[in-house]
This record gives sequence, C-alpha cells and structure tokens, in this order.
Amino acid sequence: MNRYQRNRNGFTLIELTIAAMILILVLCGVVVSLISFTSMVNTARDKTVAVNDAKQAMEQIWSTSFSSITTTIDNTNWTTWVANNGGGGLDNELVNVTYDDSVANLLKFTVTVNWQTGSKSMSISLVGSRTPGY
Repeated sequence: MNRYQRNRNGFTLIELTIAAMILILVLCGVVVSLISFTSMVNTARDKTVAVNDAKQAMEQIWSTSFSSITTTIDNTNWTTWVANNGGGGLDNELVNVTYDDSVANLLKFTVTVNWQTGSKSMSISLVGSRTPGY
C-alpha cells in the first residue's frame, strides 16, 4: 500500500491553514461588530439620560407659576439643579435653559443638554411653551 493512500482520511496542512484563516476572519468580524454595537449602546444610553434630564427641567418649568419663571432655579443654575434632583449622569454635562418671551402671554423655552462622549461633544435640545393659564 502506498504511503499517500494511507493518509487520505486526514486533512493536509494547507487545508488546516486555510480553515484557520477563515476562522480568524470570521472571529475578527464578530469582534468588530461587538465593539461597534457597544459604542451604539453607549450613545443611546447617553441620549436617553440627556432627554430625561431635559424633561426633568421642563417639568420643573411647567410646574412653576408663570410669573416666577426665571433663567435660574432655586438660586442656582440648571446644571446643578438637575444634578441635585437625580439627573446629571453624563460626563461634563451642562444643562441650559433659554427663554423667548417676544409674544405676549406666551413663553417659549428651550432646554439644551450638552455632554462629552469620549472626545466627541454631544448635544440635545427640547423645546416647549407655556402660557399664564397653563
């Protein structure tokens, strides 16, 4: 019996090398996908926290009497107020509230939340309005 005929049941070194390279490529793709997925999840979490912080500030504005609404809250800025009331979980988070009272008996306000995600600056704004009778 020929020595080449005896080993026909196994894999050759070239076949094993090609299979290992294919496996490595697939695993690299999985790792890259997981890293990308983690980044997207973190961005979505940060945006959710920012929207919740902005909503918290808006709720406070809506619950304040119309004549008492000012650019600060409880003699402090909005960033500190949000942090003291359970929000502010983002890196370098700043909460800013601006008002537009150019129309009589209508107050438009914008709550902007700015924060850092790694080296990237992020921002989200919510706009609302308020009338004296509401």
